[in-house]
Amino acid sequence: MKDIVSLERMLEKLYEWVITRGVNVFFGIIFLSIGWKVINKTLKRIRRILESKNADQTITRFLDNVMNVTLKTVLIIIILQYIGVNLTGLTIVASAGVALSLALKGSLANLAGGVIILVARPFNVGDFIETTEHSGVVEKISIFYTYLVTFDNKQILIPNG
Repeated sequence: MKDIVSLERMLEKLYEWVITRGVNVFFGIIFLSIGWKVINKTLKRIRRILESKNADQTITRFLDNVMNVTLKTVLIIIILQYIGVNLTGLTIVASAGVALSLALKGSLANLAGGVIILVARPFNVGDFIETTEHSGVVEKISIFYTYLVTFDNKQILIPNG
């Protein structure tokens, strides 16, 4: 007898969930599918525009990846909120990410500067450059530092940030 009562309770709860949340889940899946297709088509058009303008492939791919991840992440968050998922944990993880990025601010600035130097190529290995503090010939360009050799044959590391 208890089994029948508990089965009936489970069926009632399932029915209640389908009526309240199930409809939202169903429409959420439909919105997710439509949004995913719209994002993909939009990104494809942007890629075509950039290719027709003969934009640098490295920058084109980078922008494509950033926009793809950003737009799809925003879409998923919107759909999860629509369905009724509590995103408090996500907020905590995002806050931890911000704290970590602030702690690594100098390294991230050097990394971004290194990527810009490698993509834009304002100077190459063997070029003579001057900064406010140092001057010399570029010996090596790494992702975090640029190595200079001065006239008195000293090696200087300059952060790319």
